[in-house]
Formats: sequence, C-alpha cells, structure tokens
Amino acid sequence: MPEQLPSTVYAVGGQLTLSGWVLPENQYGFDEDGETKTKANGSFNADITYSRRQTLSVTIEAETGTDPTTYQVGGQIASGTFAKADGSTATAWKIRNSTLARTRGPVVVTLDLIALSDEIT
Repeated sequence: MPEQLPSTVYAVGGQLTLSGWVLPENQYGFDEDGETKTKANGSFNADITYSRRQTLSVTIEAETGTDPTTYQVGGQIASGTFAKADGSTATAWKIRNSTLARTRGPVVVTLDLIALSDEIT
C-alpha cells in the first residue's frame, strides 16, 4: 500500500509552463562558489561556500507564431516566469547559454539558466 507523505515535509512544485511554448524537459541544480581551506601542514581544515544559486536547464518548443529569438545568450528572464525547484516564488534568471534547433516540427530552444538570487541567507 502506498505511503501518504505529509505535504509539510515534502513540497512538490507544479510543472513549468510558459505562454506560447511547450516545455517537455527541465532539470534543476545548484551552482556553488567556494573554496577548501587547509592547515599549515596541508591537511583539511574547512570548506567555505560563498554563494549557492539554483540552475535550471529547460527545453522549450515554440508554438505557432512564437518568436524563438526572444531568449538570447546573456539576456535575462524576468521574475515570475519560472519558479524555483521547490515551487516557491519565482526568481529572475540569467541566460548562460541558449541553443536554437530548427526541426521540421517546432523550433526547439535549450536554455541553461542561473538564478540571480542567492540561496544562502
């Protein structure tokens, strides 16, 4: 018999949506900036994390009449477009990479995004 897990422990976000686009795939991750400190004798002392930002890799397919050039490398996607991994309030995303593929069917764009807000408070 399946176990019912309490929603207060396991928050599940909804499926990503974007007007004018179909989103068949997405994957969240984290990008951390930090360093490892060592003692004078070279042994491990501590790991220091300076920032932790969410990343999002998403594949989007243009519907009829949608302009695929909307998402370019180096641009930004406004806050409210894609939610964070936990489904919480959407954040603004920076486009790190954008790949455009033209097929016989829809135009497919793969975006590699990084959140502009830091997860470490």
